[in-house]
Amino acid sequence: MIETDSSLLANFVNGNEKAFTTLANKWQHHILNFAYRYLGDEEKARDVVQEVLLRLYMSLKKFRGEAKFSTFLFRIITNCCIDTIKKNNHNSKEISFEDLKSDPDLEINIDERTVNPGVKNPADIAHWNDIGEKIRNALMELPESQRIVIIMKEYSHMKFAEIAEITETPESTVKSRMYKGLINLKKILSRNGIKDWSDIE
Repeated sequence: MIETDSSLLANFVNGNEKAFTTLANKWQHHILNFAYRYLGDEEKARDVVQEVLLRLYMSLKKFRGEAKFSTFLFRIITNCCIDTIKKNNHNSKEISFEDLKSDPDLEINIDERTVNPGVKNPADIAHWNDIGEKIRNALMELPESQRIVIIMKEYSHMKFAEIAEITETPESTVKSRMYKGLINLKKILSRNGIKDWSDIE
């Protein structure tokens, strides 16, 4: 029988350390995937995974289920990513997860769309690598509030309601940021030689 997050949490709180290991194994790929796209650096993303799991371990026994586990987890992931940015950019503005609710102009780095899995020949691979680099650079130019929504929606496949809960902003605001982010992304990509959305599908 497949154990749910809820049952694993209950077992861990009741003293079953193996339950946390199972939970960590279940989620570590999602954590790495999100952190890599957020930071654009595999080594830093792997460090974030370890930090997230440590913070998760330390805080789970205080978790009372006021929010879904996934919401609770992604708040930790986002905070860890923000802390990583702060540590590696001493001249940057001090930011926190709370800032994402009110400041639309904060900027941090994230990664590009993954290479199209249908690509087979070297010319196509080179083409998609170039497209990926342009997308990464374009995403880096977006305001943080727009960038984080695009990552959560397009890469983590979250629903607008989930993103709203995680970022603690109204769903209408999340949708607005997504819309504006995609418009801005298209403008930036167009400026960098990608004139048609079909080029990146």
